[in-house]
Amino acid sequence: MNFIKRYFENRNTAFFIALAVAAAAIITSIVYAALWTDGIRSVGTLILMIVGALAFVGLSAVNARTGAAVMAVCDWVALGLYIYSVYNYVFSRAISGLDFTDPTMRKMIAFAVVTVVLTILSNVFAWTPLCKKNKNAVSDATTATEAKNGKI
Repeated sequence: MNFIKRYFENRNTAFFIALAVAAAAIITSIVYAALWTDGIRSVGTLILMIVGALAFVGLSAVNARTGAAVMAVCDWVALGLYIYSVYNYVFSRAISGLDFTDPTMRKMIAFAVVTVVLTILSNVFAWTPLCKKNKNAVSDATTATEAKNGKI
């Protein structure tokens, strides 16, 4: 319990917002999987968004910025895979005119917008300091080393 207390006292507000972005990525992935339509799905998008969020949570015990960077890379690749998966559907409909009242088109646009927002936010947190800079706070490496040696 002391490890958890010391772990969170070193984090600033940006870390908790990044944690919320990771949770939002997992929720978005679950909703994406639940709303799959025939022929328009990307398993890679689903897996990478979940892996990126879990990697942030796991790697933040060692180094929070590294975890945020891994989440950003996973989100960028997931966005690219999603765009690749919907490319044929969108452009086959673009010839005759896009119908934005089509429920499938609305799902694709909504997921694309949410994924772009999550990708941008995860990229911002990869460059933002996620730990406090005061003298009393323990660094990520020290906390991990002490936990490994049983001192916490």
